[in-house]
Amino acid sequence: MPTGIHRIIDHQMRKWEFEASARRESPRESPAKAPVVHPCITIARQIGAGGGEIARGVASVLGRPLCDREILDTIAREGRIRSQILELLDERDRSALQIWIEGILRGRLADKEDYLRALVHAVGSVAAHGPAVFLGRGVNFFLGPARGLHLRVVAPVERRVEVLRDSRGLAETEARTLIERTDADRAAFVRRHFHREIDDPLAYDLVLNTVSTSPALCVDTALAAWHGVEEGVPAH
Repeated sequence: MPTGIHRIIDHQMRKWEFEASARRESPRESPAKAPVVHPCITIARQIGAGGGEIARGVASVLGRPLCDREILDTIAREGRIRSQILELLDERDRSALQIWIEGILRGRLADKEDYLRALVHAVGSVAAHGPAVFLGRGVNFFLGPARGLHLRVVAPVERRVEVLRDSRGLAETEARTLIERTDADRAAFVRRHFHREIDDPLAYDLVLNTVSTSPALCVDTALAAWHGVEEGVPAH
């Protein structure tokens, strides 16, 4: 029986199939001008800072898919799903996407483990269908500044403790423990895979502190930044 994650992926693939069919039937569009891998938005966040809500808002306004950690891991782990996503591209775009992926893997990721290679394939396969929003998994660190808009959502610990107490019903000590553990795990993931620090400001185009800013305003700010750069961002 399909899981909820698989249903989300299947729904998105049906949407991509419809979009691909519409492009093929449109005589006004020139496929040769479309980028092989579209620029995208990546969002890194501290637990309790509201990054998930902001990511959902941005994706909803843009009408583009949101790929969080679970979706990315599922696509990366299951080659069958990646193959189905790639089959929705024409042969020329599949070949060009492979060149794009190999170009990334020839760089700093060339000696990394199979999971990271699969993650690059997963991100490239999704982004080949159009701009997407990626939440978590350090996608910004291998895409780099020339392939989209990279955001980080943060908040002071006290504010995050308050959010987790309200949203998850945790005691203060439990919330603090969860924050410390999650922050450490995410920092270790980035350090291990990318040899970078997760809170390096140079890894992001925009850092949003939600301590006194509403999610709606953060969404508007992110969208303004996106619209300001999307036309000038190269696809490779």
